[in-house]
Amino acid sequence: MTDEILETKALKVERDRDGLTGVGNRLAYEHMLRHKNSHTEEIPGSGFLMCDLNDLKGVNDRFGHDRGDEYIRRSADIIREAFPGAPLFRIGGDEFVVQLDGLGQDQVFRGILAMERAVKAYSDGNVFPAGIAAGYAFFDPGKDVSLESTLARADT
Repeated sequence: MTDEILETKALKVERDRDGLTGVGNRLAYEHMLRHKNSHTEEIPGSGFLMCDLNDLKGVNDRFGHDRGDEYIRRSADIIREAFPGAPLFRIGGDEFVVQLDGLGQDQVFRGILAMERAVKAYSDGNVFPAGIAAGYAFFDPGKDVSLESTLARADT
């Protein structure tokens, strides 16, 4: 029975991880949203940082998909290092979401500044200008009818 449990856990981890970056994938992200929406007591204090990689298509077109994949992997590392311990999901080719629950505004600002510094250092060592556009929002009962509307505000 123990082997079956371990195998089931390993399959779940594999199912929920993005193969390129090792962060949570879209399936894990959607599971997190369903969980939070079904446990409404967890919604207050929920926050999200939406990140989009600048010009990934251009990098792929000009330098090849290997460089584009490197850009995606390094960007995931930069985001993860800027927000240690925060759940991170890759929800599209060039889109990432950080779950900010439990973090204050000052921690978010420090994380964004750390991302900016790391992206600049990465960009300075490359033939292409790397960049991560980011926006964040925390659930606001006066503005948001759902976590999806919080995410939409973070993505503007």
